Amino acid sequence: MKTEYKTYHYGDNNLDDSGWGCSYRNIQTILSCYKKYYNSSADIPDIKTLLLFFNKTTDIKNKRELWIEPYHISLYLSSTFNFSGDHYAYVIDNYDFSKILKTDLSFYLENNRVINRFDKMLSVIKSHFKKTNLPVVIDDGLYSYCFFMDNEDIILIDPHRTENKLLKKSTAFLKNNFFLYYFPRINQG
Repeated sequence: MKTEYKTYHYGDNNLDDSGWGCSYRNIQTILSCYKKYYNSSADIPDIKTLLLFFNKTTDIKNKRELWIEPYHISLYLSSTFNFSGDHYAYVIDNYDFSKILKTDLSFYLENNRVINRFDKMLSVIKSHFKKTNLPVVIDDGLYSYCFFMDNEDIILIDPHRTENKLLKKSTAFLKNNFFLYYFPRINQG
């Protein structure tokens, strides 16, 4: 199993981003897909460029200070590549809200972006992939991934692995876990 575009992982370009770089690698993977299917001239930023955008530096001793969540990924993609997209929090119980580390919870609550029924979440996921090839970002408060669908299975792009290996999972992987979702979309015109 492999994608037709490059996926990014810890350690790419000889940068040790283990423990903090997964969301940054997801930005690179989304842009790699974008370049393959929508805009062959798109440049994929390196991690240092992304850190500068977020006013961060690798000199920070606490790796958690470098973390970003799906909301921040969307900020970069919208300001730099004119993307838009939808955000959701898939919540199994109220404890899940404590897993949101960097994004103001009101962003999800005030915009009616909290889903607690998996059939509704799965409908949103399937609708996304009917419109675009761009992978979806999920984040459980500790790990961030990209994924796409293959029939009824999800194909997980795991940036935490140092090798380019895709993982086939059933949708139960998504159903049984809290995740913040970002569905990237290309603005037309």
